[in-house]
Amino acid sequence: MLEKVLRRHKFLPVKRNGQRLYFRHSIAIGGIYVSLRGRIAEVKIPEINFSYTFNAASRLEKFLRALERNVEDESSMFLPVAY
Repeated sequence: MLEKVLRRHKFLPVKRNGQRLYFRHSIAIGGIYVSLRGRIAEVKIPEINFSYTFNAASRLEKFLRALERNVEDESSMFLPVAY
C-alpha cells in the first residue's frame, strides 16, 4: 500500500548502497527520499534536515499532499507576473 502512495505522488524507485529507495526531487526543498521496511516508511529530506517515520499509508498520503500544497504555495510566490 505504501508503494502505491509513493507512485501516486510520482516517486521513482532507485537503488542506493544495495537498498531500494523511492526518490523525488522538488525545486523548492530538494531531494525527498523514502525507504520502506515492511509497513513502515521513513521519509528524509536532507536539505532541510527532516526525518520522520510513518506507520500508516493514510498518514503518509496526508503528509505528501500537505508537502505538495506547501511547496506549490512557496514556488508560486517566486514566479514573475506578466501584466
